[in-house]
Amino acid sequence: PSNIKGLKEIESENGDMTDGPLDRPFSLFQTVYSNLKSFRIDCIFFAGVVPLALTAIFLLPPELKYLMVLNTKDPTPVSAFLSNFTHLSDWHLKENIAGYMIALAFIFPFERNRKLFRSVSLILMMILPFVVSWYTVSILGHLSIRILSMGFSAIGWGYLGYSAYAVSDFVKSFKAVTPSAAIFLILFITGASLIVFQAPFAKGGAVNLSAHLIGFVLGALMPFMYSLLNDTGIL
Repeated sequence: PSNIKGLKEIESENGDMTDGPLDRPFSLFQTVYSNLKSFRIDCIFFAGVVPLALTAIFLLPPELKYLMVLNTKDPTPVSAFLSNFTHLSDWHLKENIAGYMIALAFIFPFERNRKLFRSVSLILMMILPFVVSWYTVSILGHLSIRILSMGFSAIGWGYLGYSAYAVSDFVKSFKAVTPSAAIFLILFITGASLIVFQAPFAKGGAVNLSAHLIGFVLGALMPFMYSLLNDTGIL
């Protein structure tokens, strides 16, 4: 029922849900359901279209995919962007899609602000690829051998970083729970630790840990920056 005590849902003009303190356990499920319903279009695109697009790129002819791979000795604007969506092996593709989908599973049920999610997604999908490629070339470009860099992992880790914010922000809706800042720090440290310790489990090539960390930190901090700019009236 819509009149559950303690649940204050105000649907803004852009469809976002702003929840007050939730006093009953059932309100948790009500709010999660409302969030998922509000994000149904985003779920279709980000959980459906994006993985299909990554798979379609993977199925392109190898000679075409190699043009998309970032070569540290011969980088191009096209490869700087498209290399972040390109995979040369099926395990690499499956691994990155799995990590990305896990992140979405922690975002959609708990995030209440569609505008924030879409703004962060725009940066993760359109700007982060150039940042990661620039960093990779600037660090590895001086080596005598060429390094080929590719994969969706930096963007996937960006969404995992965002999920730490989404979950910690969601707990603000509840009374008598662990402070949201503590939850964020726990999730952030856990994610950063996973990045550092994933190298020994890599298959078929080196892991660009720095790129993963850049994506993770950017995804975790951008929502706070957005909120700050929004509160000051800049956005």
